[in-house]
Amino acid sequence: MNKALFLDRDGVINIEKDYLYKIDDFEFFDGIFELCRYYQSKNYKIIVVTNQSGIARGYYSELDFDVLSQWMIQQFSINAIELTDIFHCPHHPDISGECSCRKPKPGMLLDAQQIHNLDLANSIMIGDKERDIEAGLNAGLKETYLFDNKKIILKSKATKIVINWMIYGNKMLILNSGGTFNKRYNKVNGLLAVPYDNYAIEKILESVNFKYALAGVVYKDSLDMDANDRKMLANIIMESKDDTFIIVHGTDTMDLSAEFLSEIFDDRKIILTGAMKPFEIDTIEATLNLGMAIGFSKSLQENGVYICMNGFVKPWNKIVKNKNIGKFEVVE
Repeated sequence: MNKALFLDRDGVINIEKDYLYKIDDFEFFDGIFELCRYYQSKNYKIIVVTNQSGIARGYYSELDFDVLSQWMIQQFSINAIELTDIFHCPHHPDISGECSCRKPKPGMLLDAQQIHNLDLANSIMIGDKERDIEAGLNAGLKETYLFDNKKIILKSKATKIVINWMIYGNKMLILNSGGTFNKRYNKVNGLLAVPYDNYAIEKILESVNFKYALAGVVYKDSLDMDANDRKMLANIIMESKDDTFIIVHGTDTMDLSAEFLSEIFDDRKIILTGAMKPFEIDTIEATLNLGMAIGFSKSLQENGVYICMNGFVKPWNKIVKNKNIGKFEVVE
């Protein structure tokens, strides 16, 4: 079964405005992407459950809500977060009558449980109103958080009252862009391929007990990466509140991505690393390279783009791959 992080929308994901339905009026709270990446890295599915009585009141339509929701899904995707689903209640008891989905009733959470095979007892609810917390408790959740950025709530049934999502900023974010580092044998055809997951990195972080946020961005062989993939990496870095980034990348075009990023950022610390052999074949090389990149990041003082390979960490233009011998070499 799956765990879920249930999020109310207005007042949790975005600054609450009366009956919001226009993209131009939508403002994300600082730290919401970091919060979601944190729980996504712990294998929680991110699910939105939101009361939308503005539909019943006639202030906006189902289509208006869907347009805004699709845009919001895209913004989360740009920030390396997959929104598993969005559930909404369009009713209001005084207009459309009673329903089973309007919070504090648990209908939306129970529907999500059936569709996504959720373990509700080990899932989490975050809301900005007591009815959100009660919906979680009514669905059998044991862990609930009330978001109170205005610092006006004194008492709640929630597990904890939280005033700032920025506590989830890790200062360092690991981004996975695929490459040989991640490749595994396909059980069907027996060929090595980049899988659509972060298994190799997760195993390394688990073994050395690092607790940094991890986000999968691109799952490709580096020779297949294009300008749009590099722009996606850049967008995530630009939007993030973190100041240090480690990018696991394929070795053949690592220099191209490093150069691209160096032309955009001079206020971040960005370290690209990878492996000449897949983690599945040689766990030592991949583990050493990623571990060295993490260690180097802790002592790194100067902003810039660096490459960490084969025991060297240098500015991106001071280290190159020698394809004849299959190693990276320092150049002056």
